[in-house]
Amino acid sequence: MFHIFLDYIERLSKAEDAASLQDALKIVAECYELPTFAYLLMPETAKASAKLISTYPRYWTDHYLRSGYERTDPIILRSGRDIQPFDWGADSVEGADQQTRRFFNEASDFGIRYGFTIPIHDRFGFAAITFATDRWHPSFGLNIWSNIHLLQFAAILFHLHARKRLGPPAHPPTAPVSHACPAIPRR
Repeated sequence: MFHIFLDYIERLSKAEDAASLQDALKIVAECYELPTFAYLLMPETAKASAKLISTYPRYWTDHYLRSGYERTDPIILRSGRDIQPFDWGADSVEGADQQTRRFFNEASDFGIRYGFTIPIHDRFGFAAITFATDRWHPSFGLNIWSNIHLLQFAAILFHLHARKRLGPPAHPPTAPVSHACPAIPRR
């Protein structure tokens, strides 16, 4: 495991574009047998475009961005308000509104039915990394929850490098940033 993370960190440090960032994150995803992933960096303003790095099927990502789903995706909306990682599934949308059900039905048509999302917040806004699969199997959840701290660490590193490579926000915040130590969840 140590060598995999060293390779991941080295590739991130050398990454110069979205494709090389994607290749770096593939190392972690493959190590934990996580079939697909998506990193979505939300824009600072409504007029700007989100940045997406993904191994999801290209026809889904094109449809997703063309449809403006980054503004209505329930997973991204939750990521914007929450800092804790969470899992989700297309089967758990009973009682949801029609727009949410339609979104999950369309994602399912493209093989994205279950996932685990890590929200990442910084002083410019937020991003999310989601690992997804087309069908639920126990090893998917086990691989994630038994390695949650390493996956969060990998996600934060990825975000730091992606934020640099994909361009800084148009207007950096002017207020000073206070630093507080995050709470470590107890088991």
